[in-house]
Amino acid sequence: MRRLYGISLAVAAAAVLAACSILGPPDDPASVSRVEPASSAPASTAGPAEIRLTEPFAEFQSPWPAASGGEGREALSEPERSLYDELRGCALAVSPEADPGRGQYPMRRAAVEDSLSETEISRVFEAFVNDFPQYFWISAQYQYGTAEGLTVVQLYSELSPEECAVLTERLEQAAQDIFSGMEESMTELEREIFLHDAVLDSCVYDASGASGWEEYSVCGVLLDGSAVCEGYARTMQLLLRLAGIPCRLVSGEADGELHMWNLVQIGGNWYHLDSTWDDSSDLSRYFYFNLTDGQIQEDHSVSTQGLPDCGSEDANYFRNFAIPVSGLSGFSLDTLSEGIAQSLRRGEEILLLYVEEPLNFQDTAAELFSAGSPILSDALWEAVPQVDPGLQYTSFVYSLAPSVRGIAVQLQ
Repeated sequence: MRRLYGISLAVAAAAVLAACSILGPPDDPASVSRVEPASSAPASTAGPAEIRLTEPFAEFQSPWPAASGGEGREALSEPERSLYDELRGCALAVSPEADPGRGQYPMRRAAVEDSLSETEISRVFEAFVNDFPQYFWISAQYQYGTAEGLTVVQLYSELSPEECAVLTERLEQAAQDIFSGMEESMTELEREIFLHDAVLDSCVYDASGASGWEEYSVCGVLLDGSAVCEGYARTMQLLLRLAGIPCRLVSGEADGELHMWNLVQIGGNWYHLDSTWDDSSDLSRYFYFNLTDGQIQEDHSVSTQGLPDCGSEDANYFRNFAIPVSGLSGFSLDTLSEGIAQSLRRGEEILLLYVEEPLNFQDTAAELFSAGSPILSDALWEAVPQVDPGLQYTSFVYSLAPSVRGIAVQLQ
């Protein structure tokens, strides 16, 4: 589930009207240690008194230089970039007084000397919030006005400055706790796997439908343990960038609903990563890990424009870590049995198989699990005694990922 952004129009550039809010109330904070007074806004855009927040994750400790963002800005026109830059300057300036009509906190107004259309303003806002997952407090509702060659945009915060500061500290600590389990020698792919697994292990998908802004943000994943796809994607974006891995958001549809996932750059190549769909069951944990454009488009449609091409399979999880299935007789079956034995020695109860080309995927899967000739069962029963004669597996269930030629088998 992905949010739709809402705007309202003010007739005069210096005035803003109330827009409806779909989001819930904030939590009660405990301290105000991370806020400081902001400098005064220009008179033409002056709003309520502001408190300036410190930049989130500015002092985060990571063995790797953080990857830069700003991909959304690159796709904008020059006038749009001017507004983007103004919004960037307003993101940390939040009023301590809530707007009584909406329960949200006005932020510094952004003004540019250009008459931008509603479409242009919407494109800028979406690019901006999608480039900065750490600015979790920015509401999906905003307002704008145009007059006499001037465009003014009013952002709102879901939280007071004090609440922003408290949650920022909690988020930084949660991320630091995750990074404490990483080793500096990890490759890019190993870092991606580690952070992907950390997100899946710490969060569950809210299938009931998000009721508050938190589940669309990094707060839902890292603090509350419950999120929708937008929360998963923004969290992967934040963590991967902190680990020195370029990552951006992708919007589109899947299963007939608005959806969001990531593009990740590993070894110079871009890949699709959908951690939300990987979290749908234990069996599907790596079904959407580093896919090509063609693979993701089998059940996703992409609406984001200007994305880099994703054509490599080099960093696909199944190609790198699954047990290879190169044939169904002789030496190939011995290799399969040995691969299963190695997985069991590592304590894995879910076996991942990769059907190599030129084998026909569907035909190979059918033969592996055929009741008349249970090849996988035979390979499993041959492998178990090599590891521990006392191991007892009475059955298994499996799931297929044809787009990546992958099979997941859970032993029971």
